[in-house]
Amino acid sequence: MISLWKTFILKLTIEGLEATDRFGKKLGSLLRPGSILLLEGEMGAGKTTLAKSICLALEINPEIVNSPTYTFAHLYPGKLNVSHVDLFRIERSEELDDFDREDLICDEGYPSRMAYLFPENLLNHDPVLKLKFNITKPTADQS
Repeated sequence: MISLWKTFILKLTIEGLEATDRFGKKLGSLLRPGSILLLEGEMGAGKTTLAKSICLALEINPEIVNSPTYTFAHLYPGKLNVSHVDLFRIERSEELDDFDREDLICDEGYPSRMAYLFPENLLNHDPVLKLKFNITKPTADQS
């Protein structure tokens, strides 16, 4: 299957919550209208923790950012509006008609599912960033 849109996949392990917070804030500061992030990781990998830091950089109170696993989607207004979606539960693009498809952070995001749901948005879209990650406990300082 040939992808008609550009996806950059970054696999990383982030050591500890402080590093996750720094990474999320930096990433959030780089986002522009139309950015799409696909967050992939096991349950408890830290997808929502990262989303909180990204949202903080977008002037969204991180305390209101929750996992979309049970509600399937949240909309957060800020410097950029963020639609935080669990794509695993979405069957048809119409299920997201109330959300701004231009600004998405997708938990359990699968690029093939994204292309299926929003082909019109992705054919001429800026690159999509897919993050496959896990937060680990910090190691003891050996110095």
